[in-house]
Amino acid sequence: EQSGQIHDLTAHILQRVASDARQWHNQGVDAGVAINLSAMDLTWPALIQYIRDTFKDWHHDLARITLEVTESALMEDPEEAMATLNRLRELGVTLSVDDFGTGYSSLSQLRKLPVQELKIDKSFVLKLDSEPQDQLIVRSTIDMAHGLGLKVVAEGIENLEAWRLLQHWGCNLGQGFYLSRPVAPEDLPET
Repeated sequence: EQSGQIHDLTAHILQRVASDARQWHNQGVDAGVAINLSAMDLTWPALIQYIRDTFKDWHHDLARITLEVTESALMEDPEEAMATLNRLRELGVTLSVDDFGTGYSSLSQLRKLPVQELKIDKSFVLKLDSEPQDQLIVRSTIDMAHGLGLKVVAEGIENLEAWRLLQHWGCNLGQGFYLSRPVAPEDLPET
């Protein structure tokens, strides 16, 4: 971001994800994708058209592409970020608030965002099996998100007990080393 190359990097990542996803689809893997966007991406005038062009022959509904933005990215230029998010939503992609709970957005702001998903930060999940306060925060966040009509993803799942708690509380999706270590794109079909 500081070098001014973030848009080039984002463009490269979008192309790479689209290419990898096409290969997975050709190998019989039915998977959506999630891509992080930076705060500066939300002010990039070409972003919407670039996503449209990159995924024009996408083999699934565009809702299978999740674009993740952090709470802090939404705070830097809330008006511009909101306009970009609304245009992305119109495009048909899924929008996710990443690292929820570590930023400074208010619940009233969350209610106004055109997002479909909330991703609970790993700092609340890593010790979920042993920290009662984290359990209360995570369970309450899941209930609140579902009340707002949002899917919930928990990141940082490191053990079976945390995964079981999250499943019991109705968490929709999870990620973490307990579920899978990162794999190279070419190795995904075998995982």
